[in-house]
Amino acid sequence: MSGSTEIELRLVSESPFTAVYQFTFFQMNLARPEAQDAIAWKLIERPGEGEAHAFGFGPATEVDIMDDYGNFTPRLPARPGQRYAAILNPSGIVFVDGGAAERPDSYTIASELQRGNIDGNVYRSGLLIGQQARIGPGQRGIFRYGFGLHLAVTRGLVEGQVIGKKVTTKAVAEFDLTGIRSADFVVRGGGKPRQKVPFSIALENVLPHDA
Repeated sequence: MSGSTEIELRLVSESPFTAVYQFTFFQMNLARPEAQDAIAWKLIERPGEGEAHAFGFGPATEVDIMDDYGNFTPRLPARPGQRYAAILNPSGIVFVDGGAAERPDSYTIASELQRGNIDGNVYRSGLLIGQQARIGPGQRGIFRYGFGLHLAVTRGLVEGQVIGKKVTTKAVAEFDLTGIRSADFVVRGGGKPRQKVPFSIALENVLPHDA
């Protein structure tokens, strides 16, 4: 898929039970599939039957770092095969292009600092989608994200925070958005929390990118 146009998506409820749940979209870091550090990227709260919630999924990602004091650097475009580094200059910590990454399909965030830790952050459509926390001196985080978007039905999560193994292993499904211009996630079925009746979620009204 080429270009910078966001994929136009909607979550559409056709169920009378959705208004007591969250619908949490997230991606897995394909460079670290064993890690349980997926982030609640887009969280849709309590949609009622017949309601729709629109959002965009940008094809590009950005990266930045946060230092020990909670300060963030400006974001840089993330490119596969690129290494990014935190370095110290007279004005403080800066985040710069740092040459080629170890793998051409991934990008890395490295610390060239002498002390302290950084958090390496990845964003899609302006929202945090990935993070490797507490990268120490001489260490690095590695990231790769495709067009697979996971969806889980949840309660009590916070957008932008780690969602944990319990959620990632119970995701309703993974949807491949490759080549799509727009589509709807249509929610049906389900039940009240104590009933534990699963929802069915289908990708419908799909418009291909070249249509």
